[in-house]
Amino acid sequence: MKKMKKLMAMLLALTMVLGMSVTVFAEKTSNVETKDVTGTESDKGSITINGIDAETKEDQSSNVEVYAFKVVEAVYGETDGKFTGYRSLYETELPLNKNGGLNETEIATNLATLAGKIAYDAEQNKWLYNGTTELTPITLQPSGASYVASNVAVGSYLVLVQGSEAKFYNPIIASVSYVGKETEDGAVSGVQSDVLGITNGVAWVKVSGTPDIGKTATVPDRTENDTNTDASSVNVGETINYEVTVNPIPKYDGIHPKFKVIDTLSTGLKFDKTEDQDISDIVKVYVIDATASFGTLSDEQKTAAALEKTKYSAAFATTEVGKEELTVDFVLGDKKDNYTLNDYAGKQLVIVYPAKVTDKAGMNATGNNNEAKLQYSKDSNLESGDDPNPPTAKTYNYTFDLSATINGSTTESILNKVGQETATSTTSKPLAGAVFTLYTAYTDADNNTVYNTDGKNTLFATDGTVTSTDSGKLFVRGLAAGTYYLKETFAPAGYSLNNTVYKIEIKANYKADGQLDEWTIKTTEVGNGKEYLTEISVDGGVKKGTVTEIKIPNTSLASLPSTGGIGTTIFTFGGCAIMILAAGLYFASRRRSAK
Repeated sequence: MKKMKKLMAMLLALTMVLGMSVTVFAEKTSNVETKDVTGTESDKGSITINGIDAETKEDQSSNVEVYAFKVVEAVYGETDGKFTGYRSLYETELPLNKNGGLNETEIATNLATLAGKIAYDAEQNKWLYNGTTELTPITLQPSGASYVASNVAVGSYLVLVQGSEAKFYNPIIASVSYVGKETEDGAVSGVQSDVLGITNGVAWVKVSGTPDIGKTATVPDRTENDTNTDASSVNVGETINYEVTVNPIPKYDGIHPKFKVIDTLSTGLKFDKTEDQDISDIVKVYVIDATASFGTLSDEQKTAAALEKTKYSAAFATTEVGKEELTVDFVLGDKKDNYTLNDYAGKQLVIVYPAKVTDKAGMNATGNNNEAKLQYSKDSNLESGDDPNPPTAKTYNYTFDLSATINGSTTESILNKVGQETATSTTSKPLAGAVFTLYTAYTDADNNTVYNTDGKNTLFATDGTVTSTDSGKLFVRGLAAGTYYLKETFAPAGYSLNNTVYKIEIKANYKADGQLDEWTIKTTEVGNGKEYLTEISVDGGVKKGTVTEIKIPNTSLASLPSTGGIGTTIFTFGGCAIMILAAGLYFASRRRSAK
């Protein structure tokens, strides 16, 4: 009896489970059409593309054209004509995954590659793949804010937006696909013969952006004390390599193209060019992939990416305020055929040139600002003047002096040369004529003291030296942030040489946009470790911080104290007296002999 009760309980439980299962399965299919539809070659759908901004020509007609190229097709049985799956028409660029669909990772990686191989050949009036295989695209028609194509066969399509100039649209995939029955694990498969319906392709294009300009600066040749190639701080006399980028390059189909870069240097910078050099030897132009970094390219890759000199004009000029200016123009005339970059639309333009920091460089917070601007047509079908607010890119290059003022100074310095009457004197006076040499390396006497001067670390001097003025000031100017050593190498007449070596460390901090925020000047007497610190920050044009002046003393030779014994003076006088006495006795002896 007990066994019978247990069996009945088990049957009852099983019945409940089966009842629950029926409910679950019914719920899965409750939102799907109950009548199955078998896919056939006659099945059609539509493609709708959103997110394209309207652009018009001078005659007010549309300037944008949207094309769809089949890249994945539906496959049907040869005998029954029923849908069996999908096949990629470009297996190399867009392989299908094991479930018969496009792999999202492969799409993101290879779609641009495939799009780059599909282009319109104006001479043949054909769309071609790899320049040889003719393609027949579907043309989408404008419909309100969208572009639509109807009666489209099942499959996936590469959609390209052509004719847009103000913006650049990335290639996308839109698919007309079957909705299959759910499998036991709840997944929807489109590779079954039995399908429940068709999903139309609706996609939003992504904008890769309007042309924008960027700029970087590097110093290829640094002194030993500063191996950093960043050009935030520079020495007077150094050469800076500027790199201007424009990304992406626009495509112009109208008769009013405009595309040029204008780069203006500050008064403290000068294009690094001799009079007999051709401008093409100074200004280099390259076209590289939109996602590439020019600095990471090899020399061979840069050579391959160099743009032919016939595709641009470059010219130097001087502005009314005495600044040097470079203009690189890619429209060689006033017709659209003279725009030289249509073949490179969507890629990145790079312009490289050198400039030298001159003795007119602004010191400290003044900086040497450098601005490049891009003048371009947002729609070459419309005639327009220069944009009063074009895209710009700036670099900030700073050089320092030891005056501790915001804008540098030729009257104030933290270094002061003084003369003392005695070694223990507490009073001193400004001392002129003392010569100091600025070095970039130093080792102590135990390692055979070595000084290395490169001759370009002080402004207004070619030998790395600076001389104290009548007011005793030492004007050391035109230094990049870094470490230097200052030592007196010539003392004024009547004064002893000061053998102290002063280690000078200049450190700078910058704001997010590259502008100078604050800097410090730390001076240490090598050997005894005595330190002097000057800290300066700029807040709204007002200097804040502390300034520590440094007095470098020289002692008068006439007041040097005597030390030790009586020295050699008494022996010198004694020797002279003996010689005089001997000479006297000699002449007296001769006179007696003569008599």
